[in-house]
Amino acid sequence: MTDGDFARDLVIDVGGTNARFALAGRDADGRLTLSSVANKRVSLAPSFDSAVSEYLDEHCQGRAPARIGIGAAGPCRDGICSITNAAWRIEAGALQPLCSTGLVVLANDLRAAARVVPDLSEEQGADFLTLRGTNAIANLRPDQEAACVVLNVGTGFGVAAVHRARAGGSYHWLTLGTEGGHVTNPGRASGITDANSIEEIIAGRWLADYASRRGGDGVSFEVAEDIFAALDPGAGDEARAAVARDVVKTVSWILGRATRDAILGYGAWDGVFFIGSVFEAWLPHADWAIFDEALGVGPFAEACGAVGLHVIRRPNAALYGAALLVEDAA
Repeated sequence: MTDGDFARDLVIDVGGTNARFALAGRDADGRLTLSSVANKRVSLAPSFDSAVSEYLDEHCQGRAPARIGIGAAGPCRDGICSITNAAWRIEAGALQPLCSTGLVVLANDLRAAARVVPDLSEEQGADFLTLRGTNAIANLRPDQEAACVVLNVGTGFGVAAVHRARAGGSYHWLTLGTEGGHVTNPGRASGITDANSIEEIIAGRWLADYASRRGGDGVSFEVAEDIFAALDPGAGDEARAAVARDVVKTVSWILGRATRDAILGYGAWDGVFFIGSVFEAWLPHADWAIFDEALGVGPFAEACGAVGLHVIRRPNAALYGAALLVEDAA
C-alpha cells in the first residue's frame, strides 16, 4: 500500500464457507466500531491473499490499515493456519507489508469470538442473553480473577476459554482457542450415538445426517436448522416433527454433558457463553430437564448447575474479537 495510511485496523473472520471483512477502530467516545463490513464466499476466491487484496482495493482506496487481526477456522500455529473445511492457507508474515505497523495477529476464530465476552454490555440486549444465573464477567471487581468458556455450536463445534489473571502487576484478559469439539463424544459410552466426537453428532451436516438416519425412508434433512424448523407451528409434517423431537433430546443431553465437561476442564465457574447457528435453532425447543440431567452428575453437580449460562448475541462477534486481540498485542 503506497498512497498513505489510516488509523483503522483490518479485521477478518474466516470460516469454511464465508469470510467476513471489516475496518475496526475507536470512535470519539472510545467505543469499538466496525465499518465497511463485507462478506465473501470462500469458494469464489482462489486464495486468502487474493480475497484480502480485493477487499483493500475496494474499501481502502490505496491506504494501508494500521494493523490486521484475523480469526480463522482452524488450528493456528507459528503464524500459519490452513482452514479446516476449505483450501485457503493463511500466513501472517505475508500480510505484514499490507499494514502500516507490520502487526498481524492470527488466531483461531472461536478464540476471537471469545475475546469479545469481557467487552459485552453489562445489561442484556443486543449483546447477550442470559439463560440462567447472572453475567459474572460484567460485574468483576478490579482485583478479581475470572474464568469462563465459550461453546460454539454451528457448522462445527468449538471450545474457547477466557481467563482474567494477574500478570506484571495488573490484570489481563487471556483467551485460548482449542479443538475441543473433537474430543470423544460422551454419548458414545452411554449408547446414545456412535459418533466419535462431539462435533460429529451435534454440529452442522453431521447432525442433519444423524437426523436423516433416524428418520429412515422418506425423511431427510439437508442442514441442521431444517430439523428444528420441522417443529415450528404449521410445519405440517408429523413424521419429520417426530424425528426432530427425538433429535432435540439427543442434542440436549450431549450439550449438557459437553457443558459440564467444559466447566470442569477449564475451571469456568464464572460463566458459559454459547454462540452459533445450530445452538440458536435448538434453543427455542431445548429440553432443559435432559440438559440438566447430563450437566448435574458427579461430585461437582451442584457447582456446575450454579454456573451462569448465556448466549452471545452481538453481531459480528468474531470481528470485534479480532479487533480486541490486535489491541491486546499492540
